Amino acid sequence: MTRKPTPEYQNKFHEEILDLFLRLPFSKYLTTSELWTITKYMNIFKVKKKEVIFREGEPGNFMCFIVEGKILVLKESDKGKRVPIAELGPKRSLGEMAMIDQSPRSASAIAASDSILLTLSKKGFDKLTEDHPRIAVILLKRIAVILCAYIRKTSSELADNMPSDNLIKLNKK
Repeated sequence: MTRKPTPEYQNKFHEEILDLFLRLPFSKYLTTSELWTITKYMNIFKVKKKEVIFREGEPGNFMCFIVEGKILVLKESDKGKRVPIAELGPKRSLGEMAMIDQSPRSASAIAASDSILLTLSKKGFDKLTEDHPRIAVILLKRIAVILCAYIRKTSSELADNMPSDNLIKLNKK
């Protein structure tokens, strides 16, 4: 039989999540009451170095906010080799794309060090959207800003590394 957590335990757990969430840039866009509300939809996920957080191709049913530690993001090449594409540290997030667009994970994530993450499941995000749409919209706007920054960076890197003859081919279509 599973025990139901006492209100005191739940309160302490939400306080711990709130303390961790306050370290993230997202927190400055929410009121204290909204921050307290969002903690009810999140969990703490502690991972050891080299532990897999998610694998490329898996369903994207949660996103993570890195509170402590470093996470290595790996993409499988056409030749089947896992290539590191990013190392993310505190105050960064990962897993947003798959959670929002319901596509399989576009890359794998592995802890490069012992890390503490806050997670928001797809189910939790949907419930937050239903129960507190204003908070969900603020969170979604911040996620959009992050994704736009990633696209801008990727576009710049692509432009820096693309042979100029490819640009001519694209213009002919």
